[in-house]
Order: sequence, then C-alpha cells, then structure tokens
Amino acid sequence: MPLAFLAPLFLAGAALLVAPYLIHKIRRPERETTRFSSLMFVPRVRREIIERRRLQHILLMLLRMAMLFFLALAFARPYWRAPAAAPIVAAGAAWHVVLLDASYSMGVSGWFDAAKDKARAIAGSLRPNDRVAVIAFARVPRAIAPLVAENEPNAGLPSAARQAIESARVTEEATAYAPALQAAQALLAAAETQAGSRPAQSIVHLISDFQRAGMPEKAGRWKLEPRIELRCLDVSRPDADNWAIEDVSVREAGPAGELRILARVRNWSSAPEAARVVRLIVAGKEHSRSTLAIGPGAARQIAFRLPASSTSTLEGWLELADDDLPTDNRRYFAWQAAPKRRVLLLAPRETGQTPSAVRFLASALPATSELPWRLDIESPTTAVASLANADARPSVVIAASVDALAPADAQALRRYVETGGRLLLTLDAAARPDALNETLLASLGLRSDGPLDPAQRSAPFALLSWIDFEHPIFFPLRSPQFNDFSGVRFLNRHRLSLLAGATTETVRVLARFERDADGLEPPAIIEARASAGRVILWAFGVDTAWSNLPRSVKFIPLLEETLTYLGDRADPRRAWLVGEPLQAPPGIAKAAPAVQLPGETQARAWPAASSPAAPGELRAPRSGFVRWRELRGQPAELVEAVNVPARESNPEHISPDEVRLKLSMPRVEARPDAPLDLERGALVSGFVIRREYWRLFIGLLFVIFLLESWHAATVVR
Repeated sequence: MPLAFLAPLFLAGAALLVAPYLIHKIRRPERETTRFSSLMFVPRVRREIIERRRLQHILLMLLRMAMLFFLALAFARPYWRAPAAAPIVAAGAAWHVVLLDASYSMGVSGWFDAAKDKARAIAGSLRPNDRVAVIAFARVPRAIAPLVAENEPNAGLPSAARQAIESARVTEEATAYAPALQAAQALLAAAETQAGSRPAQSIVHLISDFQRAGMPEKAGRWKLEPRIELRCLDVSRPDADNWAIEDVSVREAGPAGELRILARVRNWSSAPEAARVVRLIVAGKEHSRSTLAIGPGAARQIAFRLPASSTSTLEGWLELADDDLPTDNRRYFAWQAAPKRRVLLLAPRETGQTPSAVRFLASALPATSELPWRLDIESPTTAVASLANADARPSVVIAASVDALAPADAQALRRYVETGGRLLLTLDAAARPDALNETLLASLGLRSDGPLDPAQRSAPFALLSWIDFEHPIFFPLRSPQFNDFSGVRFLNRHRLSLLAGATTETVRVLARFERDADGLEPPAIIEARASAGRVILWAFGVDTAWSNLPRSVKFIPLLEETLTYLGDRADPRRAWLVGEPLQAPPGIAKAAPAVQLPGETQARAWPAASSPAAPGELRAPRSGFVRWRELRGQPAELVEAVNVPARESNPEHISPDEVRLKLSMPRVEARPDAPLDLERGALVSGFVIRREYWRLFIGLLFVIFLLESWHAATVVR
C-alpha cells in the first residue's frame, strides 16, 4: 500500500477513541430538586445515580474522538511511498565502501565484534571484479582501506579490507553520520577520477548502532547522491546496562581554599533503581567514595570536598565500576589557581598629594585580597616602557585624575589601545579636553567639550536615567536587589558627544544621565573600540567632588565587573572533548609552546601555522590530561582535562529508515505524472518516501482543539 508508518506501534493509541464515547454515554442525570411539605419528616438518603442514557452532543464527541485519532496518527509518523527503481544488478563491477562505526558507544560488549563480522561478510561476498574500501568513523572519518591507490597493488581487494577490519579499534569519540557519508562519497569520486572510469554500481554499507545523537542537529541540504545505494546494518540491542558520569567541575568553596568537586551521574539503563559507587581519585590515589541510587533514565548530582591544597595545580578523576559501556565511567578534571592579572593605575606626576580618585581605586583593589587582579601604580611617563613591551604590558590600564598628558605619553597610551590594550578612562577636573580629543578620543569617535560646570557646586545633582543591563558590565547587577542606582548622585560631568563617523559597532552607550535643559539624555558610560583595543569611558570622576559613587555600595561591584569585562577574564581551567581541535592557551608563550597529549610520554612541539599539521588539526585521541609547556623539556605549566563526549552515552535509537530519509537521495523512476522530489525521501524496501504527514496531523489537531473548545462553550451556554 502507498501509505505506511515509521512508528506503527503508536497506532495502538487509537484505542483511546472509546473514552469520549463512554463519557458521553454514561452520565449522572441532571435533576431539579422539588420540595414537598408531606416529606419534611422523611430521613434524607443521599444516593449516587449513574445511568445509561442516549447519546447527547454527538458533534462534541466526534471532535474529541478526532483529536485522539490525529494524535495517534502524528506519533505513528505516516508517510506516502512510491515505487523506486529496482536495485541495480549490472554485469559490470561494483564498488563498495564499508562505513564501520568506531565511536565509543560501540564499545558495548559484543557490538563492535558483530559490526566487524558483518563487515567481513560483505568483503567475502564480493564478485571477482568488485572493489571494496573501509572507512572507520566516529566524529572524524578515517579511510583505513582505499579503493584505488597507485602505491598499493592490493587496494580495493577483499584481503586488504579484511586486514583493515581486523586492525580497527573502538575510539573514544562521538558518532557523526553526515561526515562519514560525505567521506564515502568523496572516496568514490576520487577513485573514479584516478581509475578513469565509473563502476556499474556504487554501494555504501553503514554498520552502526544508529544512535540519534549521531544525526545532525539541523537538517542540512547535503544528501548522498542518488546513484550511490545506501545499505544500513544495525548491530545494537536495547538491553545494555550503562551508567555514565556526564559532567564534572571544580569550584572554590570558601576563603579557606577548600574545593568542591561536583559531578552529574546518569543511569541510562532501563533496569529498576540501583546503587553504584562513585570514587574520587586525586593524584592517582583514591581520596573518597560515595554511593548513589538512581532510577532508570534519571540523573543525580554528587559532590566531594577537598581540603586546601599546598599546590596550585590539582588533577584527578571520578569513576564508576565497569558496566556494559565502560568508556563513559571515568571523567577527568584539572584545577589551577587563577593567575592574577596586572592592572596598571596611571597616577599624576609627583605633587606631594595623592588624588582622592587614586586612593579610592587603590582601596577597592587591595593587594592582600583574593581578587584576580594585581594593582600597580605608576606615572604616565614611567609607564610608557611597560605599555610598549608586549611581555610586560598590563591587562588593563586605568587612567584616573591624570592631568595634561605629554605628547609622548598620550601617543603611547593610544598605541597601547590600538594594539589590543584595554583602558578604563575616567574624566574629572584634571582631564584636559583639548589634549584628550587630539590624542585619544578622536580616534575612538568621541569628543569632550569639557566639564558641564567648571566651578565646584553641591547642587543640583543628576541621576542615571537609563542603564543597559544587557551589557556584561551591568548584566550581573540586573536583579531587583542590585539594579537600583537612584542613590548615586552626580554633581558634575564631562559633556561627551559622538563624532559624525562613529557607528554603533565602534561606540556603544551603556548608561545615560537624566534629561538636561536641552531635552537630551547625555551619555554617562561609553564603550568604544579602536582596532583590537577596547575603552570604557566614564564621563565623571572617581572622587567625592563630582559624585558620591566612590562612597556608594555600587562602586566596587561596578569597578570589578568593568575590569572583568576589559580583561577578558576567561576561566583558565579549560576542558576539551576527545577529537576536538586543540587551541594553545593564552598564558603559554606564542613562540614555540609544547604540548603533551593524553597517553603520550613525550611532549611535542606545537605546530606552526605554516606547517602541514596546522594547529587547528591537532586533536586529543583519548581522554586524560593535556599538558602545556613553554618549551619542550620544561615542566608542565598548564594542565587541562580531556573527556569523552557525554551525548554519546545517550542510547536513544534511530531507525535505519530515518537515516536513509535524512541523509540520502532516493533512486526513483522518472514518471511524467509524478515530478521528482530528490530533496526528500529514502529507499525503503523498494519504495521511496515521498512525503511525511505527521506535521499535517499536528496542525489538524490544534485546529480541532480550537473547534472543540468553541463548541463545548456553546453547549454549556
């Protein structure tokens, strides 16, 4: 029949159609109470009466039955199929490509052996002139037996394919079907070019456990060419017992330096609730253990505590006892104390008095605190050398209460910003607008017209009328508990304006003052970008003469969030997944870093961008630890964890028919009365899926639901 179902078992839900019928057939009678004086002294007896009645409101009942029927049809996923071209059995040679799933989910006991048996059977069933290639795939496909090769006379022979199948091993990567099929199609095309001919038949054999996690998240336009036949062989079974550690993180628990190891453990098996032991391994030795009881398909979080460590580096893992899939029973973590970033505060020249702005900023960033910044105070003249030195330059520069900058100092500050530097600039009475406009602000697309009131004043004051709480500086303060800035008063400010060439990509206003006499809301805080650099500009000073912000509870949070944003303080404790391209950490020297991958005993030089092994192509082949060094032979300076992808543990299955539907074009007969639709469809037992109708039935379900609601309300009225 042309109409078929991808999940026909859901049609059993049509049995629920009897529910609306019974509800309409069996009802409590609606009776009005009538009082008789002669029955006043008869005892009242309450009786529940349920009787069978004639059907009422038949249209309402039919609408409800239709809702249940369309819901069952939608879950059954009906599709219309049409006859496809019969499999080509030509007299010429056939080329076969065996796609062998080597992801770690195939490590379930017996699955990979069954896959290799099926691959060997394919190689043994070939005709004399046929050729066969083998591609082992997971996240990245790898051709282990070619179809045609000039230097390999046995290429394409069953003997070479069997040898490659025997040598195949399960990896620790996740499944990805689309790249594997693309590699198979490219291998066939390259072999045709090299051989100078096309085979009579091209067949791709996909041998896998068919996990849904291996399908692309979004349906792409690419599909296997219709001239290539796709055959799927499933080796999975639904009774696998698997627990997995999905995530692990390390957090500082308090000022004493105690660490918390947090992890999420999931029970993917369908067996009843069971208990498992989770062990914490630190520096190769068991530190502690805990027992978790988790129901089928559920997950729970577990926490371990570690005392303060005398070292700044901690590495270890959490592990479960082995089950049917042992690869996901261990998850690694690495923790290192975050290095302090250097913040340079530019103070004015020696005048015998320290400005109040410098005192407030220095007290907000004390040297004895656990903040991730180290504050240095220098004059602009002495800071020129460190601003120009790429190795000694600070992460963030704060310019506050700085009087007229010398031309050389201003040019050094500008070059620092243009070469990627980060600057927090506050404008107070000491700032000279003419000098700043010429040397720095003009390059940022800004202009200062000087203070609003050159004289000192105590009233009236201005407030902030608008704040961009979506910006990272204010985003942590967006909650009602912290977003009230009405207590911050500004007695004076610089009049800032945007130049004609400024755009929203280079200049962004983060906060505005109240409307002034001209009816405008002047900017209070601005973010400006110059080349690779970034500047946060406060139109007010950090002193009590212009604002009460330094004495407000908002000052320290605003300053810390600004420094965090400017310094790009990303978490140095990065983590990688197996098969993911590695990137050198910013803390390692860019000249010639060295990296030691998991399972290796020697560090290798980080490949240069011009080498054949580009840095983006270096991947961790297995879980463990990646150790970075400044130079080969030196001790590790940074340790990062590498883990298996957690999504590969999900046993949700996808049918081979759906794989064909989404990743291959069908071979259909060209008929004049039926235009071809090669963007959809899959070859299913001699038929091609032309259309799926589950979305149509979902739409009808909503339409009938609206009709039923309207009709039910009418009946009640």
